[in-house]
Amino acid sequence: MVPVKTSPRDEMVQVKTSPRDEMVQVKTSPRDEMVQVKTSPRDEMVQMKTSPGDEMVQVKTSPRDEVVQVKTSPRDEMVQVKTSPRDEMVPVKTSPSDSSSATAADITGLGGGGAFSYLLTASGDLLTCGNNAQGQTAQASRTRSCVFSLSSQLSNFRLVKVSAGWDYMLALTDQGLILSWGSNTFGQLGRPAGGSDMPEKIQDLADERHVDIAAGLRHALSLTDTGHVYTWGHGRRGQLGLGLDNKLILSSHKPIAVKFPQGQIPTHVSAGQYCSGFCTGTGQVYMWGCNKFGQCHVSPAEQTLVAMATRVSCTLAEQKRFVDISCGWSHIVVKTDEGDLYSWGRGDLGQLGRACDQMYEHILAKIDGIPSIRFHTCGSEHTLAVAANGAAYSWGWNEHGICGTGNEHNVFYPYKLPFSNKVTQVGCGAGHSFCLVMES
Repeated sequence: MVPVKTSPRDEMVQVKTSPRDEMVQVKTSPRDEMVQVKTSPRDEMVQMKTSPGDEMVQVKTSPRDEVVQVKTSPRDEMVQVKTSPRDEMVPVKTSPSDSSSATAADITGLGGGGAFSYLLTASGDLLTCGNNAQGQTAQASRTRSCVFSLSSQLSNFRLVKVSAGWDYMLALTDQGLILSWGSNTFGQLGRPAGGSDMPEKIQDLADERHVDIAAGLRHALSLTDTGHVYTWGHGRRGQLGLGLDNKLILSSHKPIAVKFPQGQIPTHVSAGQYCSGFCTGTGQVYMWGCNKFGQCHVSPAEQTLVAMATRVSCTLAEQKRFVDISCGWSHIVVKTDEGDLYSWGRGDLGQLGRACDQMYEHILAKIDGIPSIRFHTCGSEHTLAVAANGAAYSWGWNEHGICGTGNEHNVFYPYKLPFSNKVTQVGCGAGHSFCLVMES
């Protein structure tokens, strides 16, 4: 019996092999059905059946045994997913009985939260899987699912962006409305107490058109087309900023406008565990919230909490124009208009992707060893990036093998993922990773 724990909050997964190594049984929780995996005599083909009503899926192993490849379309494109150091590299063709006709070419966004995942399609559909105890996957049943399924409760909306917190989700529609569902313990759904697996509009934001959203651990941000930034949810570490009375907002289900210097126009927002930030049209970055690890670009020896949106300022920052920002739980990675990445915050697990001889580094510095980056995203304590040439890189916390190295050793410098073909997209959950790869 091999016990495998997927995250600090996950239940134990037990994997039992038969004496002759022909049958593997995987049970994820007492209520889950048994998944049976039968290998072929040559140990190359695996057949998987998740329930009596499902079709048989054939899985072929690869020599490297590091990553999972999921084949989703007849155009031979692959979704490659690293799930744990015990996983094998296998192409898995999705069942034609799936409720969505989405192909890999349709996917415009992918990622996840705490033990659940999502795919967003060009047509505005959302597919989800994983833990649904709080209704965070917007599926009709609260049971956990290991197959991406269409979230039919969102069929009346066309989504252009989604963002996942620990156990809740936000969605931005093509009309500029914001929907929320899942856990609402801290008001992170932007409405009075009470969670819901039914996506609903955040009414207090319905009078403005929104262009960006960000879900942190238990707080959220939005950005309007007129440059207003709103926050709501948990705020005890300063991540919501200050209220009208200039006092710290400890918690609020009502969205609150963030104060920042006049003349600045935010273009992109991001949320971490207990910090918040945005980029502006002039290439500046503003941060606020918890500063225990220097997340707000201020020395923690001076301040452990920054309640006002504060500009990231240093000699190097003055020379660069930042156009994108992604917050992990306690580290921040920003991208310049030239495709260079800079990082600061907690670094003892490799989160910064560069030299850091202490637990954190509150001054930004460049991440070397990678080409010009097109897109990057942070998980809880790790980061994925896609270069303009289609190469993908990972670094940071590597428990469960989430950096795709084939082991669980933390990755302190960018690691080039071993894909021979072009990576088109990457996505992070709290403790898992996705790469969308174009097969030649």
